Amino acid sequence: MQVLIWIKRQHALSGNGEIIDYYTTEPVSNLKDPDKHYTEYVQVSVTQDEFARLEDGEYNNNRFNNEY
Repeated sequence: MQVLIWIKRQHALSGNGEIIDYYTTEPVSNLKDPDKHYTEYVQVSVTQDEFARLEDGEYNNNRFNNEY
């Protein structure tokens, strides 16, 4: 199963697995100007296990720890 979350665009583009803050619904800052083509947050898909680890706060130096 996949879980959809919203993260900052810069974290998605960095490609280093850095997820510091995330939202389960679209952040209000994205909704203020629906005509804006550039948004601060993007929606990404994570596995159920990755989401559970995010909820548990398993970070390594503010980065999501991909090792089990």
